[in-house]
Amino acid sequence: MTRALAPFVLSSCLFLCSVVDAQNTKAPTTPATQVPSAPKPKTASPAAQPPGKQPPATKSPAPSSKEQAASGDQATRSAKYRLAMAKAHTLHANDHIRLLNKYAALHEEIPAEVVQEHTDTAKYHIQAAKNSYAKLREHAKGQPDMTKQLDAMDARMAKLSAMVDKLQAENTQAERVLAHTAAISAQLKQAHDANEDVEDNFYNMDSSSYYTEGLGHFVD
Repeated sequence: MTRALAPFVLSSCLFLCSVVDAQNTKAPTTPATQVPSAPKPKTASPAAQPPGKQPPATKSPAPSSKEQAASGDQATRSAKYRLAMAKAHTLHANDHIRLLNKYAALHEEIPAEVVQEHTDTAKYHIQAAKNSYAKLREHAKGQPDMTKQLDAMDARMAKLSAMVDKLQAENTQAERVLAHTAAISAQLKQAHDANEDVEDNFYNMDSSSYYTEGLGHFVD
């Protein structure tokens, strides 16, 4: 019986061994095919310049006639503003001198702090007016008549400053203050009138548009 089964057992063992060998044998893996990437575009290099030679600089376009006119208009507007500021400061200085004069007319003695307050403020405005006239010098270049007018205004402002300094050095007797303030106010009025000579460089004060486009609204 055992001998009869021997061939069958042997054949079964051989079959099983062949199956195991087949499972243990790995199929060779095929490497994945790589798709070549598209070549990168080449950046054109700038043309080589000869040694010591630079590319020509780009020139800015020349300003147009309209741009030049606008620049001139801006300079004129700035000069008109400075002239208006000088006039305004002169008026403010006169306001304080006149107020001190009226105070002196009602009192025999004036407190020192009252004299100091009004004279300090008047001096501030006189100096500010002088500074505004100085800034008009740029616009007056090439205009000898206007330059002479500004020279005269500078002399007036210097004289006014000296007169106010003298008022501050005086005592507080009403009679003296009255005399000094009256003289200073008269000088400020003359400076105000002389300012109209400078205005003639910018405005026609006989024109109907003077009070709407000129400096008339700064005066009255």
